[in-house]
Amino acid sequence: MKKIFLLTLFFIFALLSCAGSSKKDGKIEKITLLSNSYVQLELDNGHKEKIEIIPPLSPSEKREINTMVNSANVKFQVEGERENMADVIISEFSVKGSKVHPDGIELYVLKDGNIKGLTIKCGKERFVFEEKEVKKGEYIAAFPTFGFPNKEGCIELLSSPLGTARTLEKIWYSTNDDDINKGAINIKNHSATRTINRRKKDGEFTKEVNGNNWYIVPTRGATWGGENNEKEFKR
Repeated sequence: MKKIFLLTLFFIFALLSCAGSSKKDGKIEKITLLSNSYVQLELDNGHKEKIEIIPPLSPSEKREINTMVNSANVKFQVEGERENMADVIISEFSVKGSKVHPDGIELYVLKDGNIKGLTIKCGKERFVFEEKEVKKGEYIAAFPTFGFPNKEGCIELLSSPLGTARTLEKIWYSTNDDDINKGAINIKNHSATRTINRRKKDGEFTKEVNGNNWYIVPTRGATWGGENNEKEFKR
């Protein structure tokens, strides 16, 4: 009976231990402002926790948020997003630039608005767009002074330059076959004047960012700030 009693106690303790452990256990790795009403906390164990902001942030309002995570008080600052932020996607880019034809990136406007604060991030480098009203169908070209890695890298389009910004889009490119097989954009035949363009389907840009949805234009086929060149480079 004593053995049975001890085994029963052990079993109950094990159940309580399992119940007490939670996916919420972990350290905060990233804080993302989803909207002016919600912020998302990402923990180092993969768990994501959505927190409501009450009252909602006003556009450009800065506020310190206090919340509890894993019985610990957490403080961080957020800034309200603009109400009329333009909806854009990356339509063309170049990472093997020269002095005459520098590295660049182009955005296509899906919805009218303002691009102020939209940020291009590559590693630790950032390029922030200044205030500009844009219309649907426009192409906006930018040429960051820092340049992009020319063999393998990631370029992110963020909602703002702040640490709590949302990632609106992220493209991964490479010259490595293993990376390409995993979905990276193939830039092997890319050059300063042979830019990488986003494919269209039925006259509209595809929303997916995997390698199959991009192509390289012929030599001197770059079209910065204008309708993309639909011809593809052939060796």
